[in-house]
Amino acid sequence: MRTAVVGDLDTIDHLDISYSTDRIYRVRRNGMAFWLEEEWVDPPVGKTNPRPRLELSDGLLVACAGGEVIGYGELQFESWNDRARIEHIYVSGRFRGRGVGRSLIDALAERARRERAARCLWLRRRT
Repeated sequence: MRTAVVGDLDTIDHLDISYSTDRIYRVRRNGMAFWLEEEWVDPPVGKTNPRPRLELSDGLLVACAGGEVIGYGELQFESWNDRARIEHIYVSGRFRGRGVGRSLIDALAERARRERAARCLWLRRRT
């Protein structure tokens, strides 16, 4: 993992950020409690998210393999509540399932701890 540089922005802009999955998580509830239940779906569900507009910052990290950018994640800080937020995280389709996303999250969490001593780290799924 490393901080993104100017030349990475064009590469990031061409990464495949679509995905498909053969499972979903249903929210179940009972009284004041809730939990997630994994459910298999056939055919798999696919989605392409709108491509985020990125700018260089200390919070934009890239994952590389053999000099090629294969994923990225962006960390943003909220000073009003000392929260760090993972705003974007994507891994190129052919590198998924190899721990790249986990490594990006770990690197972003370390950056949040080291640079701003964030109170918490948020990752929110966009729909």
